[in-house]
Amino acid sequence: LGEFVQGTEDLDLEVANGLKSATAKDDPVTAINEIFREHPEVRDRWYVFRTERIHEMIGSWLRKRSIRTVEQPPW
Repeated sequence: LGEFVQGTEDLDLEVANGLKSATAKDDPVTAINEIFREHPEVRDRWYVFRTERIHEMIGSWLRKRSIRTVEQPPW
């Protein structure tokens, strides 16, 4: 989440600060989800960002093991 907040330059300052402080709370998941409920456009951007990072990790894992896919991944 930190990488998302730092890498999203056009993110509203209030939302960015809210996400940063939410990670330090006793229940960060609930705090972050509350911000996402109030700002669905930020939630959508987070899920796109997260999905891209997961795809990068999958690709890296496959390359390190010299595994070549028969078909291109759907993403």
